[in-house]
Amino acid sequence: MYNIAVRMVFYPQDAEQVTQEVFVKAVTRLSTFQGNSQFRTWHYRTAANHVLNMKRRGGEIRPQTFSSYAAATSQ
Repeated sequence: MYNIAVRMVFYPQDAEQVTQEVFVKAVTRLSTFQGNSQFRTWHYRTAANHVLNMKRRGGEIRPQTFSSYAAATSQ
């Protein structure tokens, strides 16, 4: 989940926070998993939706630049 988060938010510190939030969300909403797909697929989709919703709400404050993206992906 961390690797997915860092690719979506570009900052390791933000990715750590997102990863924690996604795992808490997965545990609290485990009853909504219906088994129509693999658990990993469901959990990945939960993470992606969480980040997308966070971005829509303005949870990502720092502006993105090519250099910040390159620095985040080279780690």
